[in-house]
Amino acid sequence: MAVPKVKDTAARFIANARASAAVVTEARSLDEALDYALDLCLRKPPRENLPCGGTSSPRLEEEARLLAAPGLDAASAALLEQKGKERGVRILRAGLRAWPAGIDLGLVLAEGGIAESATCLVDTTDEDVRLATMICEISVLVLPKSSLAETPREFAASLTQRLNREAACLTWISGPSKTSDIERVLAIGVHGPLELHIALVSQP
Repeated sequence: MAVPKVKDTAARFIANARASAAVVTEARSLDEALDYALDLCLRKPPRENLPCGGTSSPRLEEEARLLAAPGLDAASAALLEQKGKERGVRILRAGLRAWPAGIDLGLVLAEGGIAESATCLVDTTDEDVRLATMICEISVLVLPKSSLAETPREFAASLTQRLNREAACLTWISGPSKTSDIERVLAIGVHGPLELHIALVSQP
């Protein structure tokens, strides 16, 4: 998705993302972003293991870690699975419906970012990708720095063409899940992940 570039776009995106309670890290490559996600998964407290569907549902040992990473290409998925095996993290690529409250971290690829609002554009047409941004305790979005735009208007033409060409579910994500509907008290993680991390990748 070709968009115009402004010299300070990345810096503006990072500043606005951090202001919205997202955590931003810069990675030189997707490989480095995968390592970041694994480190984060291992550092966090164990999640509550509550798979659905009765006794036939999958379960993990309490000390085990589960990282959901749907939507990766075959080579990246194989690399992540190898890294996960070496470090004791189980990689889940599909079937997220079986883990409504048992996934430590969800890793998905974002295809665009808007500096003005620190918003990431994610293709969530695939249900597992959609769930990985919603039901995990921590969400990590891998965002190519080259895809950053200043405003939503810069995406308008390409998005219109795309939606006219194919059915798609496109999600705009800004910061972690939060609401102040209850007595105007800010609560984090009510409708989704407790934390949003954005790995801004310099190279494809």
